[in-house]
Amino acid sequence: TVSNCVIRGGSVKLSGSVDHCAGGGAVIGGSGFLTHCILTNNTVTGTSNKPAFRGGTVFFEYNQKGCRISNCLIAYNTYQPSKDGEDGTAGIQYGGSNDETWVENCTIACNTVEGTLAKRSAGIYCTTWYARFRNNVIAGNIETGLPDTPSSAYIITDGKCSVYSSVVDADISFASAIVAKPLDIFRDYAKGDFTPKVAQALHNTGTTPNYPAQVDLAGNPRLFGKGIDIGCYECQRNRGFFFSVR
Repeated sequence: TVSNCVIRGGSVKLSGSVDHCAGGGAVIGGSGFLTHCILTNNTVTGTSNKPAFRGGTVFFEYNQKGCRISNCLIAYNTYQPSKDGEDGTAGIQYGGSNDETWVENCTIACNTVEGTLAKRSAGIYCTTWYARFRNNVIAGNIETGLPDTPSSAYIITDGKCSVYSSVVDADISFASAIVAKPLDIFRDYAKGDFTPKVAQALHNTGTTPNYPAQVDLAGNPRLFGKGIDIGCYECQRNRGFFFSVR
């Protein structure tokens, strides 16, 4: 378990037929658990010949099951592929065969792919079976080659992956997510305050996590109000504390 850490400024370079761990910020294997962490300003450059190893600030190690991420902020990270039009992400990347992995109450925002991808997946790229996504917000992730076009996630959901109570800013591969714009759902998106706005799509709309926590990323009560909020922060009655990564 890795908890209460800021992982910042990491980098990794991909090339050729690389088929090893490729996380620019963190690699999770086995029953690894990443919780209450901030991953920001990490970079992946280059391109592997194998789609499962392209990009990713957080990388689920190939053929590892039961990995978990909870109450984390993944923001302002960059993927610089060596050529356009291939698969990949700047956020969370699955190496393949990562069954029964969980991503819960995470905010994946403002990550950048410098160029274009084959799929609009700047936030998450997942083609593994039986992955689980609950109470996550994926918004503000972009591809520089697609100006003004949100690039949230590519997740295979043909009866294998499950997405619960999540919010995105693009009409992407899973129909069960709510589509909402970053300026509408975050308290101060421009300044990096990703706390949910009151009475908007993230506020009180989450479901009970599989791995519940007592506090959110800022140390505030995880359940405040009528229900749990979506994302890594819980909206409080007063402003409280948040960690800006701008």
